[in-house]
Amino acid sequence: SVENQGRRVVNEDDLWRLLKAWEGAGGDPDPGEAGYEVVEFDHRNHTTVASLVQFFHGARALIGPHGGCLTNLVYM
Repeated sequence: SVENQGRRVVNEDDLWRLLKAWEGAGGDPDPGEAGYEVVEFDHRNHTTVASLVQFFHGARALIGPHGGCLTNLVYM
């Protein structure tokens, strides 16, 4: 069985393609910003709260389906 199969984004492949195409393109009004990096969050890589805080602390945006994982935005 696929973990959390009910929380899949139907057009996830299209979304990833668009995000990756814009990656590094900038668009931030701050001229010191060089753009952004698209990073996929995998909860299995974060076994401590400190690790979650470190991962999300530098995030400028969070995209995802509704659910408990979005609670991590508190660390942004």
